[in-house]
Amino acid sequence: MKIKHYTAGTLQEAMVKVKNDLGRDAVILHTRRFKQGGIFGFFGKDLFEVTATLEAKVPSAGTGPKRETAPGLPNNRASALEAEMSQLRQAVEAALLTQHLPKERTNSKLRDLLLRNDVEPLVADKLLQDVLRQVPGGTDTPEARHCLEQRLCQCLSRTEGIKLAGDKPKNVALLGPTGVGKTTTIAKLAANFTLIEEKRVALITADTYRIAAVEQLKTYGEIIGVPVEVVFTREELADALARHADKDLILIDTAGSSPRNDKQVQELACLLADLPDLEKHLVISATTKPRDAMDIIARFAPREGAYKLIITKVDESDTLGAIVNIMYNTQGVLSYVAKGQSVPDDIELADAQKLAALILREQNYA
Repeated sequence: MKIKHYTAGTLQEAMVKVKNDLGRDAVILHTRRFKQGGIFGFFGKDLFEVTATLEAKVPSAGTGPKRETAPGLPNNRASALEAEMSQLRQAVEAALLTQHLPKERTNSKLRDLLLRNDVEPLVADKLLQDVLRQVPGGTDTPEARHCLEQRLCQCLSRTEGIKLAGDKPKNVALLGPTGVGKTTTIAKLAANFTLIEEKRVALITADTYRIAAVEQLKTYGEIIGVPVEVVFTREELADALARHADKDLILIDTAGSSPRNDKQVQELACLLADLPDLEKHLVISATTKPRDAMDIIARFAPREGAYKLIITKVDESDTLGAIVNIMYNTQGVLSYVAKGQSVPDDIELADAQKLAALILREQNYA
């Protein structure tokens, strides 16, 4: 194990050096603050040293049915281990960062506001660090609050809805855990594209675990006036997509599963594997606890390629900081925000400015 030392004027700058050199898998072993230069210990320059190493990589799953990712660890637990290691690393970084932050920063009202909204301490401190660079007078001022709102907007600025291809159908699958409102959300999207944008839409459901979900989507399809197909296998899904090649948009509803149910997660991945031009939208409820939200991202989001996020039930949650954590720590793109049960009204394109205001509680969701 190779141990390296990094020195900088601030702990944050030293951490940046660590990540630039060793990447996000770096393990922080020790930090210290010391003075350099000066006379008899006085007038020296404060410096920070971070001691780090590179943790052992966990081989990726999928290289063979019998390959193990670590001694005694089967493939279907690889993502779980990686998620736990990531959470542990973030917790250590947060503790180290807060240890060396000035008291006025750790005790600021804006920091308390972010933490009350379930923003991770490490993310909150990094956001406020950016604010202090622009507003040197401290964080408890109207200028600092405005600056923080703009910084949140930047964090949430990766937004894009469903963009139709024009010359061929756009295939969109909604996936995620149980109880987040995938079927209702897919009906809202179908109604908007059919009734408002006047596009040709087809619905396909692979949620055969719940008979009620199939009947619910068929009812929505009859009301909206779009065809609905039920599929059980990847081959049936491919055939259904081919039958609706004349459509502008094909929306695929998938079965919800627990992120801890490896079998169901693998079944979903197999169902959607190798489909042409498939756009995946991961549906997460705003009521989901921040740690669980990151676990869902780790299990459901594709390892490679882009994915988008739909946040549901924003009217049922008092805090929306989990969205900030997701956008800060992942490469996801926000697509839609949904509330309520009304079809097609209760869904809209994600708006960074509106979400930032909600997180700072300057307005209620409307």
